Amino acid sequence: MGNLDPAGFLKAYGIDPETPTKSRSDAYETIKAEISKYSAGDLELKNMEHGFTGQTCYTPKHWRETTMGKAMARHPVVDYKQVPGTSALKPVPFPTKVEDKRPLAGIKILELGRVIALPAAGALLAAMGADVIAVQSPNLANLGVRVRDAQDDHAFH
Repeated sequence: MGNLDPAGFLKAYGIDPETPTKSRSDAYETIKAEISKYSAGDLELKNMEHGFTGQTCYTPKHWRETTMGKAMARHPVVDYKQVPGTSALKPVPFPTKVEDKRPLAGIKILELGRVIALPAAGALLAAMGADVIAVQSPNLANLGVRVRDAQDDHAFH
């Protein structure tokens, strides 16, 4: 469980965020001792009541009231800047003549994420014909390997 406000999250469960611990394992056990008192449903309800991220939202209004929804609302839906020196580049049209008849054939997708949802989305887009280019940091574990192993290897680079 996590949140954009770790101190507030811990306080909501009656845990003092300043509690001294000797190690990560000690901190884990301190948090586990309190959190394990709740059922999954109780945790869900408590997170929803406090607007923490990671809970189920039943309406768009409910999402906008969560901590994550409020944080995301401060950013535009599309946020881009033209790269200096590229003003003379013309738009590249979608491909029209491809042998592959899948709906996204000929479209290139740049995958810039590594945890669960994005590799799964990349796999789905590849299955629909897109050429998915997954960009991974050499310093972080590749958490999407299992999803990619199940796909045709030629769809990923």
